Amino acid sequence: MQVGRIHETMRFIFRKERLTWTELQGEEDRELVRQLLVGNHDALAVIVDRYQRLVFSVAMRIVKDEGEAEDIVQIVFTDIFKKVEQFDSDRGTLKMWLLQYAYSRSINKRHYLEHRQFYSHLDVDDISSLGTPLGRNRNE
Repeated sequence: MQVGRIHETMRFIFRKERLTWTELQGEEDRELVRQLLVGNHDALAVIVDRYQRLVFSVAMRIVKDEGEAEDIVQIVFTDIFKKVEQFDSDRGTLKMWLLQYAYSRSINKRHYLEHRQFYSHLDVDDISSLGTPLGRNRNE
């Protein structure tokens, strides 16, 4: 009977309730992931606040389009939310997991856009200069 009571006390000590938004702000990434796992969705908002600029910068360097990079940021954090149980802190940090995810999604998007010739467009200035005879200035 005594062993059961000690076991129950230890479970209570190590079980943390859901943290408030303010408490989550100061927590480490590992605790934020744990909070997500127990259903505290505010933890995702803290993760997004903490890492969205980093994920955006990775995406922007690869796809070179602000709108597409913003889409990738949304995809990355949505996927992370859906697959949070796959995070393994023994294999790396949350930051590294996010970076790998962002890189992978950005490369996939880049290949998708290249296949659809997204990067082979002409600017309006380039198009208007195509109608100008060689050797002549557009303003003439």
